[in-house]
Amino acid sequence: RHLLKWKTTGKVGMTCPNQKGKQEERRPQTNQGCPRGDRMCGQRSHNPYLRVKRQEPEPIKKEESFEVELCKDKDAGEWFRLVAGDGDNCRDVIQCTSSGLQAIRCPAGLYFDIEKQTCDWKDAVKNCKLKNKERKVKPLLYTDEPLCQDGSLACGDGNCIERGLFCNGEKDCSDGSDENTCDNDNDPNRAPPCDPSVCVLPDCFCSEDGTTIPGDLPAKDVPQMITITFDDAINNNNIELYKEMFNGKRKNPNGCDIKATFFVSHKYSNYSAVQETHRKGHEIAVHSIT
Repeated sequence: RHLLKWKTTGKVGMTCPNQKGKQEERRPQTNQGCPRGDRMCGQRSHNPYLRVKRQEPEPIKKEESFEVELCKDKDAGEWFRLVAGDGDNCRDVIQCTSSGLQAIRCPAGLYFDIEKQTCDWKDAVKNCKLKNKERKVKPLLYTDEPLCQDGSLACGDGNCIERGLFCNGEKDCSDGSDENTCDNDNDPNRAPPCDPSVCVLPDCFCSEDGTTIPGDLPAKDVPQMITITFDDAINNNNIELYKEMFNGKRKNPNGCDIKATFFVSHKYSNYSAVQETHRKGHEIAVHSIT
């Protein structure tokens, strides 16, 4: 029920809005519990003003508006800088995620390489003055209507070149778009998906997800080995994690506990923890410096 301002019409009675929101002459039911000058128009009365107010979207907060503007042209998972420059500005980057902005800072001695999208040694990073990675023009590989004749594909500017010139290591399109989408999923000259009915042993074998056993042999009849290795220091930061992983509950088919090989580096290592790891039967190796 809504509280509505009533008004006189010069006639007997007063007006209330009907279910369609239009005013009609009918006496308000009661003024009990209403402020002075108000009347209750009944349980099914509809106030157009209130209805419009309920449907109005809430104003966007400044923080949300800033985030939307910041992320509108970013690729999924792309890291970028808010402030360009050397020093800490070159270490700090942010990323747009479904839960908001996420920030990271590269460790001391490292800068963030915008093009490689990873932390690297300071001397190796030459793009601290760039906030975003370069926006590369993409070819028009998939269109509603064909743009080129058979055997040719369209560059980003619409010009057609031979299909074989795409992803050959040389920029043949004037905008260089023929070399900008060359990953395994988008390379137009990539090998076709493997057809198991054509690719047969002993000359050929393929498994789309890497889990198919050659020759369709039963898994119980096929020896399988998993090698687990870890790099760098063993210390208080990870020893509890190793204890949880190798807690004796996971067994090999022969009943023995699973083991791992640790390639240990000297820096930051707790040698008491290293000795305890070796005592439990794990293999200890030396991490190379080169």
